[in-house]
Amino acid sequence: MKKMKARSFVVVLLVTLVMLVLSACNSSDVASSSEKAKEENEGLPENYPNKSIDALVGFAPGGGQDLIMRTTAQILNDAEIIKQSFVVTNKTGAGGRIASEELARQNSDPYKLIVIPEYGPGWDPRLSLKFSDFQPIASLATSELFIYVHKDSPYETIEELLSSLKSEKDVTIGTLGPIDGGEAFKWDLIKQGAGIDKLNFVPMEGASEGLTAVLGGQIDTTLGVLPLINDYIKTGEVRVLAVLSEERSKDLPDVPTLKESGVEVAFHRYTGIWTGGDVSAEVVNYWAENLEEMTETDTWKKFLKNRGLSPYYLNTEEYTKLIEEEGIEFKKYLEDLEKIIFL
Repeated sequence: MKKMKARSFVVVLLVTLVMLVLSACNSSDVASSSEKAKEENEGLPENYPNKSIDALVGFAPGGGQDLIMRTTAQILNDAEIIKQSFVVTNKTGAGGRIASEELARQNSDPYKLIVIPEYGPGWDPRLSLKFSDFQPIASLATSELFIYVHKDSPYETIEELLSSLKSEKDVTIGTLGPIDGGEAFKWDLIKQGAGIDKLNFVPMEGASEGLTAVLGGQIDTTLGVLPLINDYIKTGEVRVLAVLSEERSKDLPDVPTLKESGVEVAFHRYTGIWTGGDVSAEVVNYWAENLEEMTETDTWKKFLKNRGLSPYYLNTEEYTKLIEEEGIEFKKYLEDLEKIIFL
């Protein structure tokens, strides 16, 4: 009996040792695989790019963001800066969030790019999207933001509009997106700067809808960019009260800045190209350098001029810093808004 017990013990011990060795080997294999996968994701892929680029647009065809992405792709090809073709796909909905969510799901794919206005997604604490899901590459262009009204509006100046807003009259403001959107955030900063207690927002699906609502008398005022409203300024159908930039517009020099009315708020609507958060730094740098070369072409400069846009190339570091500064402020606005809603 003692010999049988001894043999059983030896068998159990041998089996245990074998299992430990196999486990160690498996762990080593897993670790090696993980490290290998990480290494494969670093650096510039071989012969990159060796297939078409998936260029995402979160807004409708023909809009400002769509035209910027399509023009960028065309110039990169025509100037032979990038020889691979671009497949531009419009994933509309939720103020561009649908397209952003697709990129976030495939954020290690070096063949996916997206055009993003301003500070972009990843700042709303209520959503699963995180800023770390993305990497800004470079900004390309910017446009001034104007506060405008209908030609028959009782407000002749920005001071008159602000005075009416302070008196809590029923002044309706069209915003691109809901109360927790980027334009409502801008108006909230104006509200704070001007000492206004409350604003009456009317959410709009897009800037074009806001213009239509002003022309039709459904809202009193909204924000707009020159490419959208310029023709209506020329025909006298809209009246521009202020520009939100630091200095007066070269295109509309008679329009005062908001700061001239005593409200220390300035904004512009910049646009850039992003990629996924797990894409290598080398791929990001590859695109940043090629996009910079693209912005120096005469074709790009002509496109900007024809669209009423201004050159605004920022490299990855500069662009990311700007996005983070404004994004953090937007996140704080959303957090404060949530506290008010649930009081």
